[in-house]
Amino acid sequence: MRTLIVRSLAVLVAVLIASRFALVDITAEGDWLSLIVFAVGVAAINAVIGPALKFISFPVTVLTLGIWILVLNGLLFWLGTALLPGVELADSDRPTLLTAVLVALIISVVSFAVNRIVKEDDEKSKTTP
Repeated sequence: MRTLIVRSLAVLVAVLIASRFALVDITAEGDWLSLIVFAVGVAAINAVIGPALKFISFPVTVLTLGIWILVLNGLLFWLGTALLPGVELADSDRPTLLTAVLVALIISVVSFAVNRIVKEDDEKSKTTP
């Protein structure tokens, strides 16, 4: 449960960063509740479907030296935007899959930072009685 919350937080922060600073062509629509539902939905898609797809596509990941994981994460984000309300990939001169891959890259960086912060807090709480 805590992992889903951390992943949802990372997705929410990454989408807000990407949409507010115009790093990629996405639009965050609606109120905060729709963004939170979107973030939880994308985190759930990544938690449920992601590991199976990563296992199946392991040979491709090895052949591409890990770059395939970015494409796969982009595909999962693209699936999330197709199924869930709250965020849309805007039409631009860039293909939507490339936009989804760029957002997935931002999500990966933010997830890494959030996980580091959470792990540091866990380590501090374990050492302090």
